Amino acid sequence: LVTGDANPLMGGILDIFLTNPMEIRGFKLPESLLYRTEIFYQLSRTFTRLGLDGESCVNRLVCEINSNPMKIGLLGDIINTIFMGEIERSSLRYRKAQEIGRAEKNCEIFANLCPVSIFNLPRAFNNFIP
Repeated sequence: LVTGDANPLMGGILDIFLTNPMEIRGFKLPESLLYRTEIFYQLSRTFTRLGLDGESCVNRLVCEINSNPMKIGLLGDIINTIFMGEIERSSLRYRKAQEIGRAEKNCEIFANLCPVSIFNLPRAFNNFIP
């Protein structure tokens, strides 16, 4: 389980929900959204639409969050749960970024390919959004 520093219980609940979502009558999540790699793919498409290398930006995000987990309350717990949880084996590129972040705590390898960091997100997007 991924637990957040701000609220370990909430991190645990979110992790359980992401791996085994409860049913809500009349509401069905698309099954593809239950996989982290699908979330990463959607983020990659968003970065690409902004003129960036989408895959490299998601790799940088995965690496940075795994090297320095977010500590901003509930939002940080949600981000940590998504990016620090186990990534499916079919997605070696994201798993590698996760391993680099956890082991080396240095994500410079991805910084050369993507100027957007989780730590400079608002300022970086001002340069890319017309």
